[in-house]
Amino acid sequence: MVPRHLLRADGALGSLHEYTVEATVDPATHTFIDVRAIPHALPWRECPAAADAVGKLVGQPVEDLRATVQRTLLGIESCTHLTNSLRELADLPTMVARLAPSAP
Repeated sequence: MVPRHLLRADGALGSLHEYTVEATVDPATHTFIDVRAIPHALPWRECPAAADAVGKLVGQPVEDLRATVQRTLLGIESCTHLTNSLRELADLPTMVARLAPSAP
């Protein structure tokens, strides 16, 4: 059974948690120069606190995000849906390296 608050008026299923994450990473040091989460569909009034806290990750190395997010974003700042997305950014350096053209 789908919770009533997830059903839109047209009967389609809506989102429960939705954020957009925007980040700028220093290519030399792989640290965040800027990072923000833009809240969209959120179920509770406490949820925006998680988006507001993401700026605490500025200066942190991207590769360390899996551990850093857990240590840095605590309590209502630690929305599981948002922190899961942030931790996945730890793979960015590997993905970028694979996309970079090979040197001749």
